Amino acid sequence: MSIRNSANGSMIGWLTSNAPLVLYAGSSPASSLLISIFSARILGPTQFGAFAIVWATVQTFSAVGQLSLSFAATRFSAQMALSNPVGANAAIMKCFQWSLAGAVGVGFIMLLGAKPLAENMLGHADLRFALQLAALVAFFNISASVLSAGLIGLPSSMVVTLLGVTQLFLPILFGLFGVISFGVEGLLIGLAVAQAIRLAIGWLLLRQWRSTIPSGASVGAEFDSSAIFNFAAPNLIAGLVTPVVQWMALASVGAGPNGLHGIGLFSAANNVRNSVAIIYTTLFQIFTVRVNQAVGTARQQSASMLMRMNFGLSVGLCAVTALGLLVLGDKVFNVFGPEFVAAFSVLKFLLIAVVLDAASSVIYQYVVVSGSMWKSLLLIVLPRETCLLSVAVLSGAGGATEITLAAAHCVAAAIGLATTWYVARDGRAMIDQGKQHA
Repeated sequence: MSIRNSANGSMIGWLTSNAPLVLYAGSSPASSLLISIFSARILGPTQFGAFAIVWATVQTFSAVGQLSLSFAATRFSAQMALSNPVGANAAIMKCFQWSLAGAVGVGFIMLLGAKPLAENMLGHADLRFALQLAALVAFFNISASVLSAGLIGLPSSMVVTLLGVTQLFLPILFGLFGVISFGVEGLLIGLAVAQAIRLAIGWLLLRQWRSTIPSGASVGAEFDSSAIFNFAAPNLIAGLVTPVVQWMALASVGAGPNGLHGIGLFSAANNVRNSVAIIYTTLFQIFTVRVNQAVGTARQQSASMLMRMNFGLSVGLCAVTALGLLVLGDKVFNVFGPEFVAAFSVLKFLLIAVVLDAASSVIYQYVVVSGSMWKSLLLIVLPRETCLLSVAVLSGAGGATEITLAAAHCVAAAIGLATTWYVARDGRAMIDQGKQHA
């Protein structure tokens, strides 16, 4: 189905025709949610809280180590895969090579910093070994994620499907075996093995695709790697700010009156929120590929229609799902165990935040279209994250709690939506008028 025809067709038909991308985009959050549910039942609130803060550390350092290359890899490979496969290959390889450097750097920093991080920042010296294992998880996760992000832009349903299947099932299989056998440390070892296998499969898929490029082509000759730097630099700074601030806000709960128990409750509620966020994050990845393919083939009108379709799907489906979870009430947390019922009060705030985030994610694609990445950093990211940390840390008497952190996410999401709408004005005008440049 062509981009133009699929944009004009039914939404269900369009999603069906993009099933491999749906699978890939939804596989990571779905896998994380299932692992969290089973791990929470096995570990209990306190041990699950320990895993949650370690996993948040992995996600924070992984976001930093990726150097914002995942988004760049998808954008450039999607735009060039059909018209310039040599350039697409060069873009993927350059992003992957830079990600290896980031992975090595992050791995060493996490290994060396595990002791002071556990003892001084988290106040739990017993987490030192878990944080050292987390360095291994982060190393493989960074490289595998950037490589996979580049591969999903290729015009191959087989490649995207295989990436989605491995991203969904490998962490579940190895992670659950680890947590059942050895607790938190076993879970981290299992996740490291899963990410290493993902990396190996991704490399084999890239080599297979490269073999289809004509042998006479000069690989990399038609791509200026400085384009990656110019696109990724503002995103890199944002990628440093956002995960670090969110980690600090979560750590403030660990240092608060409820400690790791509070982190466990917040993490359970946040995993339910993430089950809703799967909708808009899945659609964001799908539409990022398709919109950039449309722009790369000079089909700006199709790109405009795809943007409108994305907004209707993302906001509408997230709002309906969030409402359904509110109606279910604290029964939602039965899957985590009876100790987690108190997390429903946290969830109420996070569900408001996730609907606002869904709207922001769609509008943000217009920011990318206009190339307003520095405006995004200064006018969207910094105000939003400053608000999150300020509200989380300052609103709790005697220390932050899981409730104050959830409320902080809600306020920050509202500010993020307002600022994103403002920065996106130029991009909306450009794409609607068909003036966007490839």
